This record gives sequence, structure tokens and C-alpha cells, in this order.
Amino acid sequence: MAIEPRRMTLDEFLALPEEEPALELEANGLVTQKVSPKGKHSSLQRGLIKLFDALAQPRRIALALPELRTVFGGAAYVPDLAVYRWDRVAWTSDGEVPDDFTEPPDIAIEIVSPG
Repeated sequence: MAIEPRRMTLDEFLALPEEEPALELEANGLVTQKVSPKGKHSSLQRGLIKLFDALAQPRRIALALPELRTVFGGAAYVPDLAVYRWDRVAWTSDGEVPDDFTEPPDIAIEIVSPG
């Protein structure tokens, strides 16, 4: 369901149910909805993930995660690709990727589709 842009607090935003495509909260409180990706967008996103996985993950340099909600600075974004330096990931005690990321990514990639 598409939403009309509106303003709310971070707590109000985080209490909303998840939607597809994802909702994002700007630092000024404006809520927007991402555009649903199409084939070329998804293919480029997949290629970038494969590139980061091949080059950075085996050497424990960086971790690339698609469509990860990151909450920081009073905002909540879902970049197409969030890349964190390996040493900045708050790994769980089991060595797994955590569910919540509360620091901005080192690299945030947003793929802009034509039109």
C-alpha cells in the first residue's frame, strides 16, 4: 500500500508494521516509501553484492548487506546495499550477523532507476 508522505517521530515510525516496498524515515521526520525494484535494479544490486562478497568478505574486510534497515541519527533508512567494515559489525556471541544495526554504514549504495 503506497503511503502519502507524512511526518512522525522515530518511535512512532519504528512501531509501524513492515511494508513492501520499505518505508524510510528522514531525519526531519518525513516518512517516504521506496520504489519497488525492477529487473535491472535487482540485477545490479545482486552483482554488487557478489562483488563485495568475492573481494571483501573472505578477507574479513567488509560485509555487504542488501535492504538492511539502519537506524541512526533520528532516521531509519533502507539502502539498496549497506556496507560495514568487518570490525564495525557487532557480531553476536555465536559469531552471527546481528539483527539490528544502529550505526550508519561505511558505504550506503542507493540504486536510482531511470524515471
